[in-house]
Amino acid sequence: YTAKISEREQAGRTVYRVRLGPYDNQSEAESQKERLAAAGVDATLVRVQK
Repeated sequence: YTAKISEREQAGRTVYRVRLGPYDNQSEAESQKERLAAAGVDATLVRVQK
């Protein structure tokens, strides 16, 4: 999957967001989220309107 990295300032500090995907369905995205959690990565699913 392609990773997209964006940078923004939040509460006076720089925060980086890494987005993965696209996924064909929600269960595939949730599976990837669980794999990230198992590796100690905090992840949230975000639906992007087409």
